[in-house]
Amino acid sequence: LQVPGTCNSSAALKPHFFWLGVYITVLLISLLSSLICTATVFVTEEPAFYLDDRWLLVWLVTFLYFLSALPLSLLIANAGKTPATSYAICELVHKGLGFVTVVIFGVFYLDEVDMKEVADILSLVFMVLPSFSAAHAMSSIYKNYNLQQQCNIGLCKENRQIVL
Repeated sequence: LQVPGTCNSSAALKPHFFWLGVYITVLLISLLSSLICTATVFVTEEPAFYLDDRWLLVWLVTFLYFLSALPLSLLIANAGKTPATSYAICELVHKGLGFVTVVIFGVFYLDEVDMKEVADILSLVFMVLPSFSAAHAMSSIYKNYNLQQQCNIGLCKENRQIVL
């Protein structure tokens, strides 16, 4: 396989075919990865993620996460001098930054910390990170299910806040 545009011969791969191939490959990998993540949800048997066709939401969130992580990965791919360095940097950004932002957001939303306004502003800033967006969406699916269950047994007010 030749790098696109490096050779003037007719045997050289045209750039649009190269990038179409890359896109289709990434799309198939994203589809497979999201199906594996959705299957993992079924194994955990958490009703918030698989009852009432909620597994479709889980699949959609994971599929969109894998697709949205691609542009960031391609930007980071040229950061290192070797492929291994680029991969390590990419993993640190995706996993590390995603984990840190979710933890910061979660801690700021605690009642003891009382920084919900700051958390709201940070969530708008962090939404550009695919890891944060996916984690926030999964957390929202879980919280929404639990709130619905508590309201079904009469533990919430009209504005859907939990009464303890």
